[in-house]
Amino acid sequence: MKIAGKYDYPINVLYVNPVSKMAGAEYSLLALIDGLDQKKWRPFLLCPEDGLLPQLCCERGIKVFYLPTIPRGGGLVQETYRTLLPNAWKIKKIIQENDIQLVHSNNPRVSYHGGLGARLARVPDVMHVRDIENLPFSPFYKAIFIDLICDRIIPVSSATRDEILQHTKLLTKKIEVVHNGVVFETKHSTSTELLALRSELGVKNHEYILAVAGRITPSKGYDVIIRAISSLTNRFHNIHLLVIGEAWEGDELYLEKLRNLSNELGVSNNVTFTGFRKDILRILSIVDVFVHCPVEPDPLPRVLLEASAYGKAIVAADTGGVNEIIQHEKNGLLVRAGDVDGISGAILRLLEDSKLRMQLEQAAKENASDNFSIKKHVQSIENIYNQLLRLT
Repeated sequence: MKIAGKYDYPINVLYVNPVSKMAGAEYSLLALIDGLDQKKWRPFLLCPEDGLLPQLCCERGIKVFYLPTIPRGGGLVQETYRTLLPNAWKIKKIIQENDIQLVHSNNPRVSYHGGLGARLARVPDVMHVRDIENLPFSPFYKAIFIDLICDRIIPVSSATRDEILQHTKLLTKKIEVVHNGVVFETKHSTSTELLALRSELGVKNHEYILAVAGRITPSKGYDVIIRAISSLTNRFHNIHLLVIGEAWEGDELYLEKLRNLSNELGVSNNVTFTGFRKDILRILSIVDVFVHCPVEPDPLPRVLLEASAYGKAIVAADTGGVNEIIQHEKNGLLVRAGDVDGISGAILRLLEDSKLRMQLEQAAKENASDNFSIKKHVQSIENIYNQLLRLT
């Protein structure tokens, strides 16, 4: 490791990610990379295969490395165990050949490989923890291994930190919570463009637009919001739900279940499954109420930060780190996870009370600006880099 003050700028940082598709963790990583001081830091990416994430990085002039055996799940078992040393050795070689001075692993399990490679190359490793369930910090030997290979652990929320500490107290001194940050959109679409977008999505001009967004998987509780829509149509016929996102491999049956459910409940005309969209921020501009309804703990939903930054009225299930973003009746409405009646009731309240809706919209935008700006997030991450490289 180089002596403090002896680095040539920009300093090379290797980001290791377990997938090449785009989801919340990847958008957060890309926002961090975009926000870095380019005179001080030069990012590189390591991921398993070609996909949208490496393509977006290449468009930014970022060098990308591919390692197909990077773990997508599991712990120090089975294929992850068998590929650990070979992967770490390959990562060490990438580090040395490209003068990498710091490794940033964007997932705990991939940090086993990235962190060990960093140790072999004698450079620091940062582990980002963007999940909250099934974390690989127990049994105790896993915590010991992580302690050996990792220099700093960054949970995205206090809820995630607390979940880690329930598994082990060994890593306490290495943990530093850093909330995600979002970029505030300055470009606004014209009324003609917004009308065209509504038409493209199959939404009539007189309909209220509700939206949920993210990877389509059972933990997100999309069946809950579809049931809530069924209840709401008894009072509001002019509502339309946008389900924004795609099902990854293994979740295709859940997507089919959602389509069947909307048909069975008679709301198929009120629900549009948009599939993956690159323009989710543009879609947010036409949304009246944004809904987030996970049935399992959610660490710090990026979609809620984006909806807040756009000044959207929000209904969210109070689980995981959601209440670190939304304070009930201050900048959104919180309900119990899985509570169909609670969600439909909260949506109904916002649709019927325009004054409340406008108050929550303004408060959501102010909260995002004050507490979740990308500038604040990047500054916190850069401070960690500086500390580990002994630049401060």
